[in-house]
Amino acid sequence: MIAALLSGGRATHQIAVGPEEETALSQIFLAFDLASLSDPRGADAVVDAILDYAQQPARDGTRVRYPGERTIETRRQNLVDGIPVEASVWELVLNV
Repeated sequence: MIAALLSGGRATHQIAVGPEEETALSQIFLAFDLASLSDPRGADAVVDAILDYAQQPARDGTRVRYPGERTIETRRQNLVDGIPVEASVWELVLNV
């Protein structure tokens, strides 16, 4: 709700089901200086506890992932295997 209001993008209920139609999404970025907190070391404990809780298996056995969680693994895999590109798109690139 806050992201939609601040960014002027679509709210969750307005996002199309098809990934190719996911446009004008609501995104905001926040940055915090954890060193300025009264107990910066306590912040690590709070984050760890939240992640431990959030990553407990759901009732159906799946695991919730937080945004950006797979970024490092995806980067590593892309460095080893290359960046995956759909064949039809790659053909267009080669023929430009």
